[in-house]
Amino acid sequence: MSTPDHRLERLLQAAAQAPRPVDTVLPLGFQTRVLAKWRASADQPSLTGLLNRAMLACFALAILTVAFSYENWFDTSSASTVLSVADTAIEISFP
Repeated sequence: MSTPDHRLERLLQAAAQAPRPVDTVLPLGFQTRVLAKWRASADQPSLTGLLNRAMLACFALAILTVAFSYENWFDTSSASTVLSVADTAIEISFP
């Protein structure tokens, strides 16, 4: 059976053979260059901004369509008139 000192010695040898951590210091001015590039790209229009504006325009158009057709939802006389005109047109075109 191994003694605690022998196990400790093996553990210390294994730790000595482990790779050293890599130094992760960034080069001087790297942060400044990254922020400058990010700020310069923020001034240019991007595809996501264009898509967001197009989506907002479509949403506004949908809201306007609902607002203008709101009165027809509850008025059954105009709906039946439109349907009767369409039905008459179909009957006339097919003898």
